[in-house]
Amino acid sequence: MNELQINAGRRKRRSLVPILIIAIAGGLFLWGQSRKDSLTRTVASTFESAALDVCDRESMPNSIHWTVPGFKEMFIKTIRPACDGNDPDLLLNAHAIEGDGQDPGGNATHRVTIQHGAVALLRLRVHTRDESLITVIGWSKP
Repeated sequence: MNELQINAGRRKRRSLVPILIIAIAGGLFLWGQSRKDSLTRTVASTFESAALDVCDRESMPNSIHWTVPGFKEMFIKTIRPACDGNDPDLLLNAHAIEGDGQDPGGNATHRVTIQHGAVALLRLRVHTRDESLITVIGWSKP
């Protein structure tokens, strides 16, 4: 074997390392995105379930924590009138999106809108990193 053949083998191995690094980084990015999307869907379904529980007069999911007790009372007070409607086409639902980057505190990971049909009833700012603990840190009416 001559020196030229040995150097050619080393170049092939060196050129694989950057490709492996890029492939691993891409895989981690895709995994992170799917985890973030899954958490957003969980936040939306948790608040949709909470709104429906208000209508059924059941206890809300244990994963929701309210930083101020008045937030929970306001949530119930806002949702309850929508429960009395007899129109089956106007369903209660919740939509979640990523947090508000414009917030000076920057601690809202998600924004949730509770809707009755196409009418927004309530907007919540929540913080969560895990689906077992969703903390309501603010709210507003549309």
